[in-house]
Amino acid sequence: MYFIFGQIPLQFLFMNYTYLLIYKEDVKTYNRALVIKGLSFSVISIILLFLFDMGLSSVVIAAIGSSAAALLYSIHKFQPQERRTRVFPLSLIKDMFHMPSNIYWRDH
Repeated sequence: MYFIFGQIPLQFLFMNYTYLLIYKEDVKTYNRALVIKGLSFSVISIILLFLFDMGLSSVVIAAIGSSAAALLYSIHKFQPQERRTRVFPLSLIKDMFHMPSNIYWRDH
């Protein structure tokens, strides 16, 4: 049952990719990823439960497998946009450190 700990990072990564898809307004890919996750969970758990009689382990394996399948699909479909500018220009960072030091040395 320690495999359930594999679900935590997979779920975290999948949620991050769904947020990125929503930010890009790529609803089609977002919906497909959710459908892949739901269908693959159902199919994997039914197959493991009825054909292999694995019990609760089938649900754990299905949860990990469905999250991994949806995550791989999201990674495959997500294409990041190129940055046009830096988040913080170097001159701004330099001024942010330069101005407080000038104020400090002027007052003391």
